[in-house]
Formats: sequence, C-alpha cells, structure tokens
Amino acid sequence: MLTGTLEESDPFTQDKPLWSVAAFVTLAAFGTSVLAQWLVLLFEQRSGQTSIAQSVDTPLSLARGALIVQFALGALIFLIMRRHAILKRRALVSSKLPLGALLSSLGLVLGLAPVANDLGFRISQAMRQSPDNARFVTEIVQHANTFEFLILGFILTLVPAFIEELLFRGVLTGALSGGPFWVVLGLQALAFGAFHVDVAQGMATFILGLGFGFLRLKTRTLLAPMVAHATYNVVVLASMRFTHLPNNPAPNQGLGLVFGGLLLSAVCAVGLQRHAQIQSSLAEPI
Repeated sequence: MLTGTLEESDPFTQDKPLWSVAAFVTLAAFGTSVLAQWLVLLFEQRSGQTSIAQSVDTPLSLARGALIVQFALGALIFLIMRRHAILKRRALVSSKLPLGALLSSLGLVLGLAPVANDLGFRISQAMRQSPDNARFVTEIVQHANTFEFLILGFILTLVPAFIEELLFRGVLTGALSGGPFWVVLGLQALAFGAFHVDVAQGMATFILGLGFGFLRLKTRTLLAPMVAHATYNVVVLASMRFTHLPNNPAPNQGLGLVFGGLLLSAVCAVGLQRHAQIQSSLAEPI
C-alpha cells in the first residue's frame, strides 16, 4: 500500500501530500528511537551501569548511547529512501544558499532559542519535573577531558543535526510536500517535538522545529536547517561546558532576551521571505 501510493505519484507534476506515508514516517521514527534507547539501557545494565548517575565520569558512554540512537535513525532513513524513489527526490532538496540567507537562517533559529528554552523551563516547573537528568548530562560534559569533549561535540551536535534534519525536514517534510504551507510547517514541528517524548523538552523542540521547518520551506534546501541545527547544538553544549553549574540547571530566560530573540527572528524571517521571492522569480520562465 505504501509503495503503491508513492509509485502512483508523477515526479514531473505538482507534489501532493502523502498523508499515510507521513504518518508511517512519524511512527517509524518514534518506534526506532524508543527501541534504540531501550537497547542502550540494556547494554548499560549489562555493563553494570544501571542509571545515568552511575556514568557521570564516563562521557564516552553518553556519546555511545547517542550514537546508537542516531545510527538507528540513519538506518531507517536509508531504508525508506531506498525503497521509495519519489520520496527520496522530495527529501534530498538542494538549492543555492547565499551568505545573507545563511546568516538569516542562523539568526532566526538563535532568536527562537530563548523563547524555546524559556517555554521548556516554565513547563518543567509547572509539571514539577526533576532537573536531575539535565544535571547529570551537564556534569558529564563538564567532567570530560578535551578529547572526550571533542567526541561529545561531534556526536551531540553535528550528527543529530544531519540525521534529524534529514528525517524531519527531509523525509517527513517531503512526504507532506504539496500541502498548505502552515499545515506542513506545523505538522513537521509537532512530530519533531513529540519525537523527544518529554513534554517540556517537546514543547521547546516544537518551537525550534517551526524555525527549522521555515528554513527548509523558504530556502528549499536542507543545508540551512542543518547548519542552524548544528549551531544551536554547539551553543547548548558550550553553555553546559562553560556556564552552567551542575547543581544549578539553566534558569528561565529574561523577558528582554525573549522579546529580543523574537524580534531578531521576525527580521530574519522577513529576509528569508524576500530570498524565497527572489528565487521564485528567477525560476519563472521568461
């Protein structure tokens, strides 16, 4: 059924949303992530580490677990695109990305970051969630030596930026291609947020997902959201390493920073909209 739906689409006509395929991709991503994390936990238990608290001094165990999850998602992406050529065409989008558009992409996501972090913090407080997990991860990052920190930097920033953008802004957004702009933008961000399971983190990643999705739809290339995602991850990891104390998780953002971030994002969004209009006009036949 899934194969037939894809094969009946004409790659030379206007794309139409593949709703069933989008639902399949979302469920498959969620299931793959849960299974991979279960395997990581099973492996750690067999190694004598029954909780993250017992692996504070082992930064490479954190890197190993994250790499297993990302490898599993990468395998899922490979299988989907190998089986469905039209979805692969839709997913692997690429177009010219001028420096101005790239800088606007970074500005938009970094502007949304304080909003996302503040929302996640407030929801976490409202739900009275324990910050222990964040503290453990921060302590792992801070106790890592230079070599371990570089390994963490690669696996926790660049790898997720590539794999998750290829999955959500590539495959999933490709399956939704042809749908109304705001529907596509909202659905892929909702799936991205739900993928992170935790409610507070999910709401924060939903906001970021809106930013990444906007970049993908306006620049028509995966490069913009990938670079922006990696940059955001680098900023978060650096803040864990150099600014956050293990016993003091990141506080909510000040209102000035939140509104300043929203203003920066709005200005960058206008710039990206103008870029999209220029690209469309250049693509129109004379």
